[in-house]
Amino acid sequence: MKKILGKKLYVLVLGLISVFVFAGCSQVLPTENSVYNDISSPEMFASRSIASTSTLSSEYEVIAGQNKYIGKVVVSNTQTELNVEFMLNDPWKAVQSHLDLNIDTYVPGQYQYKKEYNPSVNYDKFTLALPSGTTVKILLHLSVINVLTGQSETAWAVKLTNYSPGSSVPQADSTDTLFTTKEAKGKWYGYILYTPVFPPIGEVKSETAWAYASKTFIGLNISTRWGWIITFDGNKLSTPIYAAAGKNDITKGTLVGTLTVEFLNGKLYVSYSFSGDYYADVLHMYYGQTYPTTAAPGQYPAIREGSNIKTYTFEVPLSYTPSTTVPLYIAAHSNVYPF
Repeated sequence: MKKILGKKLYVLVLGLISVFVFAGCSQVLPTENSVYNDISSPEMFASRSIASTSTLSSEYEVIAGQNKYIGKVVVSNTQTELNVEFMLNDPWKAVQSHLDLNIDTYVPGQYQYKKEYNPSVNYDKFTLALPSGTTVKILLHLSVINVLTGQSETAWAVKLTNYSPGSSVPQADSTDTLFTTKEAKGKWYGYILYTPVFPPIGEVKSETAWAYASKTFIGLNISTRWGWIITFDGNKLSTPIYAAAGKNDITKGTLVGTLTVEFLNGKLYVSYSFSGDYYADVLHMYYGQTYPTTAAPGQYPAIREGSNIKTYTFEVPLSYTPSTTVPLYIAAHSNVYPF
């Protein structure tokens, strides 16, 4: 009896650790009835400026066993440093990591940066000196385990072009960096080709931005502030993101990116992608079966901040399937630079 109770207690503690660590990565969010974060005043993100020491980030996929999407990697840089963060979805955790830059070997044991994790983790961050050159080849290998089944796999950080989180890994596109056993003749591997992006020197101003839709906060009598509310019926959609579009007039605003919304395998995926030189330092998202009651983004349940962002995907477990009769309402806010 003592052994059984001890085992149950260990599993409970391990599960709690997974929840706390994973939530801190803004990777998988609570269900639609939960509050994820609430840190700002209503006017906090109207317009502000930052110093150019901030980082810019891009997202990539973590693939295990050649065909399982188990998480993502966020890569960012400052003027002098390269940051590589991995975030794994439950129930996957890393027991080892191997990292190297700008080499052509795919034997992880030979890589310069190695870590052992005991206990296993679903998040870690590497900060390295930024190499010279216009492109950095990043080789990140993980030894991972499914903590529910005990299944062990090898995993690589890769770039997949025609891939949506939650879907099956597609056939390789010509620009993909995942190479299966068929392509690599007996072994498989992957890597990331990252192009560092540098913010302008000096102070950079920002503007608030919202994903475009037919419904507005003003039209629904929610607020006198501008911004839009998306009605999602379960079918994949893409919509532009506009900054500084006062009174919902897009002719006065600036197109800064695209928002994609998709529902797959019980999860909502909301993906921001900023175009050209635009990037964000904070994302807020409302999602629910009723309209939001406020246009103050700091009160929304999903938030991502801490690094300036070129691409990011919120993953939200939903307890129902959105449809035309029972839609999901989404308001997607961001604070965008440079202006």
